[in-house]
Amino acid sequence: TNACKHAVCRKNELCHDHWFYYTCQCQSPFFGEQCDQIAPIVIFNQSSLIDISLLSSSISNISFFFNTLQSNGTLFQLISFSKHNRFTRQLISQNRSLSKILGTLVNGRFHLIIIDSEPQLQEYELRNEQILNDGRPHHIEFDLNNNQLIIDRIYNESLIRINDRIIPNKIQFIPYGSLNGWLQDLRINNQLISLVNTNETKQDLNITVLNMKQLEYNPCYPNNPCQNHANCLVTNSHDYLCQCEPNWFGQNCSQINICNYNNSSLCPNGFICKTINNNNNQECLAIGTFEGNSSNLIATFNYSSIITNEISFRLRAHLQSTHLLTIKNLINLNYFSFYLSYDNLLIYHDSLLNNDLLIELNNNNNNQTFQQWTTYHFQWSNNLTLIFNHLYIYSINLTFNEIFILNDQIEIIIGNGFRGCLEYVLLGDNLYIPFYNDTLIDNKNSTNLNNIHIEEINNIEINNCTFNNICENFNCNHGKCIHDFDRGKCLCNYGWEGDYCNKNIDECLQGNNCSKEHSICQDHIDGYYICKCHQGFTGK
Repeated sequence: TNACKHAVCRKNELCHDHWFYYTCQCQSPFFGEQCDQIAPIVIFNQSSLIDISLLSSSISNISFFFNTLQSNGTLFQLISFSKHNRFTRQLISQNRSLSKILGTLVNGRFHLIIIDSEPQLQEYELRNEQILNDGRPHHIEFDLNNNQLIIDRIYNESLIRINDRIIPNKIQFIPYGSLNGWLQDLRINNQLISLVNTNETKQDLNITVLNMKQLEYNPCYPNNPCQNHANCLVTNSHDYLCQCEPNWFGQNCSQINICNYNNSSLCPNGFICKTINNNNNQECLAIGTFEGNSSNLIATFNYSSIITNEISFRLRAHLQSTHLLTIKNLINLNYFSFYLSYDNLLIYHDSLLNNDLLIELNNNNNNQTFQQWTTYHFQWSNNLTLIFNHLYIYSINLTFNEIFILNDQIEIIIGNGFRGCLEYVLLGDNLYIPFYNDTLIDNKNSTNLNNIHIEEINNIEINNCTFNNICENFNCNHGKCIHDFDRGKCLCNYGWEGDYCNKNIDECLQGNNCSKEHSICQDHIDGYYICKCHQGFTGK
């Protein structure tokens, strides 16, 4: 029979079949017959101390979770009272006995410091550069039998045994009062050590615990907020952090990882997947190329989660007078719009403004233009002012909150005349307008409450801001057409000028070496002139 068939081991724990019974192999920090209990988290500070002595045996391995934000300090020290055993590494002299092994943090990285009995300090440092003071829990395992140090389940380096190894029988945690943080699941010789109820410990242990306090609420247990088999971690601030499986993403690992699903991006062709907003959001981003009247985008979303009162966009375009974008509340019909102008103006208009707001881009105080890639940022303040690019202030009558009202439906219109390129349109600090049909990505489990739905999208090309076929019907009479961003431009042959290379350059008027008294300058259309000499004179 398969005893594990009806086993009740905690999710993800390994079940061992023993024919008529089963056992659960628990992963730290869980324990118990069914791995349904979790080791408590204890908080330590600079006045805390844990002192553990083994009365009838020695320490062969230790393991624990810890969490701290501090860069430097001693985490533990192993002490041996035996003067006949030695534990050495290549850089340590073989004829010196050792008394201590210290586990320390130096600039956030874990060090082992070995102190011999003279004493003379020898240092052993991890070869990787992993930072351990990042506010996340880290697992340390030190196996003295096999002389191995393992951090976060990853083998780092081994100490080389020469002669006899050190046999410690005492360990102290936070011995010098230099660290703050928390500790969990301390195990000595694979036995869980209770730091809360020290009376429950075995008789061969002598334990002293000073100024340690149990964390009252564990955000990961018994109710795990992390979904899709994610690992829940308790942070230094006693909040939780989900460690997602590869195909999942988000605060609770409830969203499909569109940037790396089965080792590939789910974004449409031409889009780059980026993780933004402190790793809590993923977006498919690309430059949208708008062809003019035929290009537009209409989108809607229910405003269900508050965003910051700002909007920004990055564009490149030739001077033109056209509509760029409009954002409208479909319930109260309040709206604001941005237009471009031939006068190198950005025009703001809203539903309460009697006169358009003209934002000059070519004055001495604002060196901006449409023709180069430029970012435009607008922020609404609470005193009816609009702040442009964090510096210039304009008075308006419509507040941000009169459009973005919770649970109201918002409409976004981009284009309808605009010819140029938009790298992005960003609402708040994390809500990008997608330049693709949102049905291309099936992410029904997304926790982003302000999901934007594309109602209509027409003739927006994703081609890295390239306008095609612009020279096909562009007649450069005596020259050739070249691309000038979104339009054709004539590169004239020698001797011709004008927008369409249809004007001959009179080289005689440009300056010539003909003798004024004895010749006449005669222009040729191929970009040169000749001197026609009077009778009796020769030469060039």
